[in-house]
Amino acid sequence: MNWRFRSQKWQWALLSLCCFAAAACVMIVSTAPGGPADASETVLGTTDRDATREQLGPLSGRTMGWTQEMGRKWPLYVALGRRTGVGHIDPRRCALVVIDMQPMAVDTRNPKWLMGKVREWAPELAEAYETRLNQIVWPNLERLVEFFRTKEIPIIFTVLGDETVARITPRKGELVWQKPRTGAFAVSDFDERLTALGVDTLFITGVGTSHCVGFSALGAIDHGYQVILVKDATADPRPDHYEAFMKIIGLFGFVQTTDLVISDYPWESWVDDDALPPPGRLMNDSGLD
Repeated sequence: MNWRFRSQKWQWALLSLCCFAAAACVMIVSTAPGGPADASETVLGTTDRDATREQLGPLSGRTMGWTQEMGRKWPLYVALGRRTGVGHIDPRRCALVVIDMQPMAVDTRNPKWLMGKVREWAPELAEAYETRLNQIVWPNLERLVEFFRTKEIPIIFTVLGDETVARITPRKGELVWQKPRTGAFAVSDFDERLTALGVDTLFITGVGTSHCVGFSALGAIDHGYQVILVKDATADPRPDHYEAFMKIIGLFGFVQTTDLVISDYPWESWVDDDALPPPGRLMNDSGLD
């Protein structure tokens, strides 16, 4: 009993000594030139981006810049439930992305495919999905592909695995991207391929809205691309999930229809000079890389 008591006393003494040493280190670092105290003053007191980058490092500088921009424009987007336009748009730097229009994702009749299995569980959902594809999505996709080809704007088809694109045949020179995950940007060099093409704005279409399309759109936004989601050229097995992602992408990207994509070319009427850019775009343009 006596030994246990003495052991506990030594443990408390050692713990107190460690706490004292840690407090002393914090005081020394805080008062040193260029330490946390100086960094805090930089955040609050200067607008010199070079000084901010030098003292805070790139990540903190990016966060501060995005926060300043977001505080100026984001409340309006939240109030409206959508963005008011695009920051800028140059057709020479655009691309049409057609997500996963392959048998696995669009064939609801063959039970070996994913959507064929959905029909077994929820035939009414599969029927509505097939109707939307045939009556709305496929016709609009064909119009968009033809339009972008006429304008010589790059077209990129994505597929999961080694499947082929259904109904629309990619032409020579059009990229067919075999993506390994739900989103096109996940664990791949998709970003590098787009950068090599000089692309900064993506018109996104395909299926399904709440997974492969939605994850690819959000991945593009997170990588700094401007995203236009063509809402009548995409579909989801669940209409409620489709509507939810329309709202989500509408805050971070820009949602348009096929008719307006074609009729408003070269899309100058969409430009809002005060629009909030995607986070990655702001980081790159601010020089805080």
